Amino acid sequence: MKRYKKNFIVIILSVIIFVAFSVLISYLIEPSLYKFYKDIEIVKEDRVLILAPHPDDESICCGGIIQKAIREEAKLKVAFLTNGDYNQLAYLLYFKKPEIYKKSYISLGQTRMGESLKSNQILGADKDDVIFLGYPDNGTLSIMTSYWDTKVPFTSILTREGKVPYKESYTPGAPYVSESILSNIEEIIKDFNPTKIFVSSPVDLNNDHRALYLFLQVALWDLKDKIEMPEVFTYLVHARGWPKISGYNPSKEISHPDFLDGDDIEWYKVDLTEEEILIKYKAISAYKSQIVYKPGFLGSFARENEIFSKFTEINLGDFGSEDIEWHKSDIFRDGAVFLESDNFKDIYYALNNKNILVKISLKDLDAKNITGWVYFLGYKKDKDFSSMPKINVNIGRTSFKVFDKIKLLVNSGVELTYKGNDLIIKVPLSVLHYPTNILSGFETKEPDKNGYLSNGYVWRVINLEY
Repeated sequence: MKRYKKNFIVIILSVIIFVAFSVLISYLIEPSLYKFYKDIEIVKEDRVLILAPHPDDESICCGGIIQKAIREEAKLKVAFLTNGDYNQLAYLLYFKKPEIYKKSYISLGQTRMGESLKSNQILGADKDDVIFLGYPDNGTLSIMTSYWDTKVPFTSILTREGKVPYKESYTPGAPYVSESILSNIEEIIKDFNPTKIFVSSPVDLNNDHRALYLFLQVALWDLKDKIEMPEVFTYLVHARGWPKISGYNPSKEISHPDFLDGDDIEWYKVDLTEEEILIKYKAISAYKSQIVYKPGFLGSFARENEIFSKFTEINLGDFGSEDIEWHKSDIFRDGAVFLESDNFKDIYYALNNKNILVKISLKDLDAKNITGWVYFLGYKKDKDFSSMPKINVNIGRTSFKVFDKIKLLVNSGVELTYKGNDLIIKVPLSVLHYPTNILSGFETKEPDKNGYLSNGYVWRVINLEY
């Protein structure tokens, strides 16, 4: 009897330990599952615009939203910034041959266009509701920061094109310059008049994903007094080590990366039914050219829910004080590892004596180790954005250079100050032509404690009062 009682106690303790261990593992795998998410509701009166950087982003992140919009009989449009024609590995694995000819990569873009039409058809979207802009894959961020007010367009490395080469696109032959992209996005928004827009995140690792968010922001500034402003939600595709569970797991929820847990981000979700999850997975599976080189990644997004976010805009005032009032860019969880960098702490912004300041703070590493780029794209309502400066501070180990688009500025007045773990960049508002709003980007590399370089990408919307 005693032996039986002892065995029973051992079994009970084992069960308790197993359950506790399972909960712990679940928390470690998806640590943000326990954070509160607000629900997104799609109703018949909605006009839903999905803006996708590449064909497949719309299905993996918004496949549920698309289905719900169609089920509720809401109006729907899906617009692709690029056709995804830069992916050499996908071309090699899918077509099973190496290629050096530009027509081959244009063929990849056409393949992905066909896949997207099939994918959206599975989701229930009409062919006429899908729009292809056809701009260069892996080139749109460079276009946003450098190719304004120029007669020399961006040229894609692989396709060697400087204009949209797809006859099925929204504006065939449009040059690869920012004015073309901005004009297309503004025209789509004006014609469709969306109530909800879903767009890629400004902290996504992919260049085109960040660029599309920036183009949308400028378009909405331009259209502020011309349309009723839509509600904007961002979706995340690429973040290091995320999603932490790979492959098709329809019975699991998906949550945001644990390091993106600051107060400047609001998180939202939509719950999917079993049928919606299955349809979404079938739609994702239509992207055969992408699944062949990332078989587990795309399916990771076919879960019980989809998640979205809103980023709080930063409002800065200049009251002429000698003391600098720093505004913390509170999008990272305190103590979290940002994009696998053990040394990154946070970013701070300030407006002081007609200067915009950015402070990049590291935990326990001298700030002189930072290299990278800090961008200041100023906007002014009564001035054409194409003529406004696009300032890029290129930070090296021993020096820095300042560019306006691709033009080197000498004696710009920009200053860098190193204070232990902090790097402070000061840019006179005169250099930016006294904007009322700024898109500020921090794209840098800095070593972690093991000496490895880690990429950091953060773009914020800043509103100025002075």
